Amino acid sequence: MKIKVSLGNMVLGLSILAFLCFPAVAKAQDAPDNFSATPLLGNLPIQKGKSYFALRSQNHTTYKLPVMLSNDSDLPMIVTTNVNNAITADNGTISYSNNTAQPRGKMSLTNKIVGKRKHKLTLAPHSNQIVTYKIKTGNQGNGITLGGINATSFVDRQGDIQNKVTFVTGVSLNTPANHPNLKQLTFKKISTDYLATDANPSVVATLSNDKPQLLQHLHGKMVLKRGNKVLATKKMKDVSIAPNSDVKFYLPPKSMANGKYQVLIQLKDKRHTIDLKRNIVIN
Repeated sequence: MKIKVSLGNMVLGLSILAFLCFPAVAKAQDAPDNFSATPLLGNLPIQKGKSYFALRSQNHTTYKLPVMLSNDSDLPMIVTTNVNNAITADNGTISYSNNTAQPRGKMSLTNKIVGKRKHKLTLAPHSNQIVTYKIKTGNQGNGITLGGINATSFVDRQGDIQNKVTFVTGVSLNTPANHPNLKQLTFKKISTDYLATDANPSVVATLSNDKPQLLQHLHGKMVLKRGNKVLATKKMKDVSIAPNSDVKFYLPPKSMANGKYQVLIQLKDKRHTIDLKRNIVIN
């Protein structure tokens, strides 16, 4: 949860992000009861066991994706919905908040939307409305195209307190030739960065998943060495990497003398283990 204060009108805003039946994430426990967004799966070709828009999609096919928005409060509620592509946030979580990202270029999910990506509507107290997005798959290529439908509103208003809540409903286009392979990850860059007011730098390793594959539930470690001496180790668990995106892993800030160091990233899934190494010089 993020807390932000607007001093101009003395309104305290609480931002809550809730994920609905979505790859690699779970519904936020502190999501309110009086606002919800529910995917209506109907007769869509949904992958077995999935409860979001996980489509067994075909080329050059049109699909309609309806989401029911519910206001169970005693006040009118303004809701904004929009569709974004999936990218990977720092340290391996999927993000759906970037409205400009185009990870697959022209083949990204947002470029398959027919009509507007963003809608704004007002829900009367104790009412439901359905927002429907239409997509045309075109030529999908191989792998998976991933994004989400965001539904955002201010809810649970009490005096000067507002809770900004966003529900994300997953959308994935899955072709028959969809075979994730952890070993296709590459070590793109190693660098240092000063975060916030830290006096010492953090080591930043950037990995690239340049394939249309969703990697989920990875675990492993990031290790900093000088010669044969291990200086720092960070364990990683439940890492997810969106298709066609980079991910940055950070080691905690550490005082490092000038010299040559080595960074090792090890990641595992149920089938594969990958070890990636890169040298870095501090001067």
